[in-house]
Amino acid sequence: MITLEQVRALETRVEKALSAIDRLTSENAALRDNVSREQKRAADLERTIEEYRKDQTRIEQGILHALERLNAFEDAIQDPAPSAAPPPQADKPIRSGSAAAVHAAPAAPAARKPAVEPRPAEPVRPEPASSAKDGTDPAPGAEEAELEIF
Repeated sequence: MITLEQVRALETRVEKALSAIDRLTSENAALRDNVSREQKRAADLERTIEEYRKDQTRIEQGILHALERLNAFEDAIQDPAPSAAPPPQADKPIRSGSAAAVHAAPAAPAARKPAVEPRPAEPVRPEPASSAKDGTDPAPGAEEAELEIF
């Protein structure tokens, strides 16, 4: 037969099991909430990463486009427009029957004509008649008139 002590021991075990089940149930709910929050956070981070990747691509394309424009500008500056006159040849005469006539070497850099003609020197302007050298004061506003061209 079952004794009263056995019933009380069984009752104690059932109460412990119920409290463990309650504790585990609340822990399970908290963990599910954490998982839900972390999944939302991961989705937000993935969207942010995708936006950064798109921005990165746009930035790279912008940089490449700017570099292409700079290269084109640099090429335009370095390669002046072809002139109507043919480039000067080497100082040595080339025989018309030789293979050298077909593949003539360009003239040395010192012998080449510069791409831009140098400007003639500007004439020296005489000093005004009244100057500090004579001991007289120049006309008021004379210096200002000369500097206005700059």
